[in-house]
Amino acid sequence: MTKLLIKSLSLLFSLLTLTALLMFAVIPANAQSSDKKQEALIAREKSYFDAVEKKQYDFLDALLAEDYIGTYGLGIFDKTREKKDLREFPLTDYQMSEIKTAFPNSKTGIISFKLHVTVLVNGKEFSEDDFINCVWTEHGKKWLLSSQTAVKLVKS
Repeated sequence: MTKLLIKSLSLLFSLLTLTALLMFAVIPANAQSSDKKQEALIAREKSYFDAVEKKQYDFLDALLAEDYIGTYGLGIFDKTREKKDLREFPLTDYQMSEIKTAFPNSKTGIISFKLHVTVLVNGKEFSEDDFINCVWTEHGKKWLLSSQTAVKLVKS
């Protein structure tokens, strides 16, 4: 009986050790995958603002989902209104900071960040700071901007 108990405990210990080793072997792979997804999402967001700055409207139009919703101080915009406003937004510089990302599922990426923009209006530069939240969703093999919310930073 004792030999059987020792053998059973030994087998159980071996299985637990193997399970633990496999779990730790998977963690770095998932972390690496998560880092790549995060980097890709940040790059996607930067490409959006680069296109605004460079006035690459066809590229911007292709990034917006058909059911896009933008929420701003002036109201809730659909894709048509967003496209119109992007063509009138005189962005000359931007910086993203305090970037946070989340992936609620494999087809959704959320990115929130602080955005500092500089715009040129009637020959004068103006700067503004906003908090931005964007939801990107995968449509087939393409990632599209489905929603964006901007909240102006109020300096106290």
